[in-house]
Amino acid sequence: MAAARKPSKTMTGLGMAAVQLAIQFLQSDAVKEQIQRAPKALTEWAAERRRQRPEGRGRSSGSLARLNPAGRFGQRGLERRVDNMAGAVALAFGDREHALRPELWDALDEVQRAIAIAGKLPTLKRKRMHLRIDNELDALELGLIEAVLPKG
Repeated sequence: MAAARKPSKTMTGLGMAAVQLAIQFLQSDAVKEQIQRAPKALTEWAAERRRQRPEGRGRSSGSLARLNPAGRFGQRGLERRVDNMAGAVALAFGDREHALRPELWDALDEVQRAIAIAGKLPTLKRKRMHLRIDNELDALELGLIEAVLPKG
């Protein structure tokens, strides 16, 4: 009987560097200046995401009416989160073609690649990878939310 294989180092670090670079970028003073010039829609996005996070449980009844369980979990849920994050990044920093600093777009590309790879894996491995991707997306979203709506 063959021994169970451990996940490879490349799989555990998938997209990690790009996400960390994007988070560092979000904490810079240049980002804070650019976000101050961003449209009000970005602030509304960040406020809604903050309400949806476990620390701020106040969901509105409107968000429950839009609940589509199939699009909230698993592969489609992660894809939806990346799409929403891309929309917020476009609001704050411009679209991909006009971005002066591509760190956030690179991080989103890495996450999208990881989601695509996860979709091709067997169920158990896919679920493990989805958890890793979910954690990376949490970190990116929190970084953008904190840049837009500082706690202090």
